[in-house]
Amino acid sequence: MKHSKFYALSFTWGLPMTLIGLVVAAVLICAGKKPKRHKACFYFEVGENWGGLELGIVFLTDKTPTEHTKNHEHGHALQNCYWGVLMPFVICIPSAIRYWY
Repeated sequence: MKHSKFYALSFTWGLPMTLIGLVVAAVLICAGKKPKRHKACFYFEVGENWGGLELGIVFLTDKTPTEHTKNHEHGHALQNCYWGVLMPFVICIPSAIRYWY
């Protein structure tokens, strides 16, 4: 997917998750964290040994993310473009439940 289409979908159909991600990014930037880029997304490294969390065009990873983890979270950002407002119910909540149990 081209970056322009990715951003257009992220800021329209996928806006709920993207807004959450932007708020989290603003808090992390105010806390002194610096964002990094991975493909069309921005990410922050926070904590240790926990994996990742996708929030629209922003995702979070632990302090030592593998390329696999970054690609995985980017894949969820693409899913946000496809699923949009349904993303929390179709992908995020089931994924969180699977992670915690």
